[in-house]
Amino acid sequence: MQAFQAITTQRLSDEVVAQIQRMLLEGKLRMGDRLPPEREMARQLRVSRSALREALSILETLGIIERRKSGGAFVRKLNSDDVLDKIVSPSTKSDKELFEDLLEVREVLESKALEWAIERATKQDLNRIERALDMLADPEKSAIEADILFHLYISAATRNEILFKLTRNIGDMLRDIREKTLNQPGRREECLIEHHHILATIKNGHKVEGIRAMIDHIHKVEGIVEGI
Repeated sequence: MQAFQAITTQRLSDEVVAQIQRMLLEGKLRMGDRLPPEREMARQLRVSRSALREALSILETLGIIERRKSGGAFVRKLNSDDVLDKIVSPSTKSDKELFEDLLEVREVLESKALEWAIERATKQDLNRIERALDMLADPEKSAIEADILFHLYISAATRNEILFKLTRNIGDMLRDIREKTLNQPGRREECLIEHHHILATIKNGHKVEGIRAMIDHIHKVEGIVEGI
């Protein structure tokens, strides 16, 4: 079994809990693994047995381990989502604060998507992105769907399925915001100009300019939302 790391901070029980959670996420501890005896585990962690017992009680309360009458502590059947749900406490943030968090994540993902699209986009990818621009330019077509497709096609050009799925999920979460912003007078036309600029940087391979254009585009959306 993976050796534990010595604990050196003051909040010993919390550090023990955090270390075991990390080991679960990294696959160093797996379902059904038996933890070392308390004496050995305390020695590896360099904590007192009372601090260790407090940590084990916390982990048991969280449902991450179970302590059996026959002796020993075992990792319960958990998947990564279960572990993450137990690590991340229920949010105390307001809807506005959570929305700001979402836009921060969007900025990170779409900036990286732009960079990778410049490196990996094919002629077919560029054609798809251009079709999304044509759709945005047509007042008879949905500006919301055109905007969503534009960003999705850039993510698809990265050839990274996880990034694509994350972009799609965030896009779904922002659908109502897109409707509000794109219905602002003149915003559709502004968005079309911004999208053309972004596409030009992909075609020309200008990473720095492209990333800045994408960030500016997202910041413009943030500003409009704040003013609504």
